[in-house]
Amino acid sequence: MALPKLSKERLKLIEDIRKQGDFIHNTCSDQNTGILIVSRRQQQKTNRKADDYICCPKCKGFYTKFASRQHSRKCVQKHNSRSNFIEGRKLTQYIHHVASPAMKTTIFPVLRNDNITKAIRFDELIIRYGNRLSEKLSQSHHHDQIRANMRLLGRFKIEFMKIVPEISELKDIFKPYLFDNAIEALRKTAKWTFDKGFATPAVATSLSSLIKKCARIQRNEFIKCQNEDSKCNLDNFISLWVEETPVQINKKALEDLENRKRTKTNDLPSKNDIKILYDYLRTIMLDSFAELCLNYNFISWKKLLESTLIFIQVFNRRRAGEIERLTIENFNKKEQITDCVEAGMLENISKQSINFAKQFVRITLRGKLGRTVSVLLDPLCIKSINIILKFREKAGISKTNPYIFSAPGKSSLAKSYCRACPLLRKFASECGALIPDTLRGTKLRKHIATYTSLLNVQESTVDRLANFLGHHKDIHKSIYRVPVPVAEITSVSKILLSAAGCNLQNSIETSNSNRNIVSDNEGSMQYEGLEENSEDSETDMVKPKRRSTSPFGRTIRKRWSSAEIDSVKETFGDILALEKLPSIKQCAAAIEKNICLCKRTPAQLKTWIDNQRKKVAVRGN
Repeated sequence: MALPKLSKERLKLIEDIRKQGDFIHNTCSDQNTGILIVSRRQQQKTNRKADDYICCPKCKGFYTKFASRQHSRKCVQKHNSRSNFIEGRKLTQYIHHVASPAMKTTIFPVLRNDNITKAIRFDELIIRYGNRLSEKLSQSHHHDQIRANMRLLGRFKIEFMKIVPEISELKDIFKPYLFDNAIEALRKTAKWTFDKGFATPAVATSLSSLIKKCARIQRNEFIKCQNEDSKCNLDNFISLWVEETPVQINKKALEDLENRKRTKTNDLPSKNDIKILYDYLRTIMLDSFAELCLNYNFISWKKLLESTLIFIQVFNRRRAGEIERLTIENFNKKEQITDCVEAGMLENISKQSINFAKQFVRITLRGKLGRTVSVLLDPLCIKSINIILKFREKAGISKTNPYIFSAPGKSSLAKSYCRACPLLRKFASECGALIPDTLRGTKLRKHIATYTSLLNVQESTVDRLANFLGHHKDIHKSIYRVPVPVAEITSVSKILLSAAGCNLQNSIETSNSNRNIVSDNEGSMQYEGLEENSEDSETDMVKPKRRSTSPFGRTIRKRWSSAEIDSVKETFGDILALEKLPSIKQCAAAIEKNICLCKRTPAQLKTWIDNQRKKVAVRGN
């Protein structure tokens, strides 16, 4: 009132006061008259509804979605419209009054304002289920799961209302005479057809469980208000649901799910592609680290943060969510093998292994289902994390953010850490791998499980690896190990022939003759060393196993190919005419010169030449 009339300051203050009053009118049930008061008068030609308006999180004025984007540039000074929409929904809290504070301010505002969200916004039972789930799953990374379950119930409710239009809330469906309608709505939600079954079988199994949980929550409400008639109807509905859904829904859904798994291709990443990705990430880390040591640069800091996150995930084969939520507290409690470790714990370990292990540190963090899992960090990762923490304030990271791989410039309702899955996809496509689509978190975990099964490692080592990866050992063996056709064809076929009473040598000669016939008719084919390998395998089945005493672990022998032998002869000439064996340095130069020898070490090359010379000498004697 003290300001002059029609002055800009006076008009601005009056506008702010008006918006505050309109906000109270629009959001308070005691003040609202059933009309939404907006900041700009609606044109006659437009037919907008209350859902088309968004509240500005700063001035609390109500604008259309299009106008809100323009308004936010001046008022909020942020161009992220989705973030502004989320903040506005958090402010208005248009949701059923039974919603918990976490549901009102954190979980529900992130949902996009579509027909499914409108169906669950004021549904008491669905909101109660969300409250119950948010109390059980209190971690912020579980909020996506809560939203997904609530939206699934909303989709089911929409399909049910198409069948029975007079139903307005989910709690009204729990009547025995509506059971068949509920089954029909569930099938429509899971896209069931008579000839093809369920298009989304996981939706069917999840919904059957969610509806049963919601029914029990509603039964508790009837018990509280002592509504015996409604409780009796609901108990009868639950009895029908428990008895009938395993036959009408779950059995067929599980069959369709298993059929999908059988027809799905399990393409594991190759060791070559993993090595390419590993080297690519390490190069980015080294370059970014060198730049940050000279001078701070946000782009270099962000590259170091992202590459370090994925490098740790790839090296440890961990789940994406476990690494991305690595906290500073976890890192500060790291463990390392030092001279202070009790000598009795290291007496069975060689000094070479101890010295190698001293460069790594071990940290523990929360894994899936509350398990405690481990992560190993090499010296480069430790240095990278230290320099990431050193410059985190300059990068705009809040001091209250507990995560190492924290995301700068995010809204209060977004994840406060970088997401590993999209980063892994980005680096996999950039590194130059032959099949980048196989470089994914789950496939990398399956690769390490399958790789160790081919090595026939000891059972104790498998249990230790499963515990490190956060698996139960039975899940590790049955789910994460992908059946390898080569191993089954080569080993199981011989066992089956022996069990059938067939002579393995005769079977091999017959198969070789059949191959020669096919080779003569269809072209030249090479089957080198098959007979010798098979005889060796039969002998191995009879011989008792010996304990390996090699300091390098289990030795895997690989037959020398004709291309490798030709490359050795081209490089060294007649190896039998050599006065002395070539040196290790000469063998290393030969390997660098010939690509086909890249899988051999200089020591292996020298040993092979020596064995060929000895073999000829023995035959001569």
